[in-house]
Amino acid sequence: MRSVVTKVKKIVSYIIIILSFITGIAATGVAEWDHPFISIFIYLLLGGLPFTIGIIMLYGLKKVKETTWEKFRFYTGISFLAPILLKIIVYFNDKNTNRISTPTDIYITNYQGFIGLIIIFTGFYAFCLFIVIYIVGFKVEKELYISLVVAFLISAGLSIYGKNDFYAIREEGLFLSSKEEQIAIPWEDIESVRIEASIASDIGKYFSQDFEWEFIFYLKEHEPVKFSGFGYDEPSLKYSHQIKNVIMENKISMSIDSISEKEWEFLEVDMEDDEIKPDDFYKLFQYNPETNEYYDIKY
Repeated sequence: MRSVVTKVKKIVSYIIIILSFITGIAATGVAEWDHPFISIFIYLLLGGLPFTIGIIMLYGLKKVKETTWEKFRFYTGISFLAPILLKIIVYFNDKNTNRISTPTDIYITNYQGFIGLIIIFTGFYAFCLFIVIYIVGFKVEKELYISLVVAFLISAGLSIYGKNDFYAIREEGLFLSSKEEQIAIPWEDIESVRIEASIASDIGKYFSQDFEWEFIFYLKEHEPVKFSGFGYDEPSLKYSHQIKNVIMENKISMSIDSISEKEWEFLEVDMEDDEIKPDDFYKLFQYNPETNEYYDIKY
């Protein structure tokens, strides 16, 4: 009988601990910057208190006292520090986007090309490394601190260096901004647009591959301009239809890439997501699934 009670107590403890991580992350995620004390109180009430109860039930009060800081560093690192850092990153990213955006923007993207991959990779590495260093109590080799600082400086430095590098699709045309120049391209200077499908690797051949598409704008006096990285998800489909609509409103010649058999294999996996309507994708690529044919839209 005692062993049964012990097992039940252990299961309940794990449930409470798992729920405390969920509620702690949720409390941090919805925290308001204007009310820090209230947000901290809610976090401690909904996250810290259940976690404390759970580990006391699981390990006993005496053992918890011996390893208090280790357990709470782990808990706060995952449920508080990581979400807070993500909120800070999102805040500065949104602030920069608001700085460069205008009311007529249809779509805007930063860091075209290789520089964007470097920023993401070094930033993610610095983020994860800082969380790990915090959890272990900052007791790591100095090489890890150097690695953290270097990764952070590279990511932050490139972000600042390229803060004015962006492409935008606006109601009045395209806008290309860089450190060297800013180019406004009206719709009458765009000869045609093509939606091109492809199978893209995230980073290198050892990472996952996904079905993606891009908008290629062919210009009269400049090299083609590409807006890439669209995939089978709600934001990509939403923005893609907005881009396509403004192209059609300006009666720009547009062609659609036919999807190959290999591309369909990747796409069909994405289409298992029931929350996304396949009709939105079919309409974008002007594809009729009943006849297995593509159709043209005449102005």
